[in-house]
Amino acid sequence: MIAFTGFLGIVLASTVFTREVEVRQYKLIPFWSWREVVIHHDMELLQEILLNCILLEFQEDYPDVLNGDNLVDILKAAKAKKEKNKRQ
Repeated sequence: MIAFTGFLGIVLASTVFTREVEVRQYKLIPFWSWREVVIHHDMELLQEILLNCILLEFQEDYPDVLNGDNLVDILKAAKAKKEKNKRQ
């Protein structure tokens, strides 16, 4: 327990107390991901965008069904159904 407390003290001291105060800068770019898809033809990013849209639509149609605990099960069932439909 003493070693763990010492470890936490070192981590806290090295990450919090040694930081210098800076002005945080960021740049908000609307639809940056779509721009990457169009300009750089990033098909993986396009797939991610479309899957996010599908998940949002699913959440609207079936609220409180999808959560972190059952996501894997839902995706497995969807994949199995897709493969079954391919075989038919």
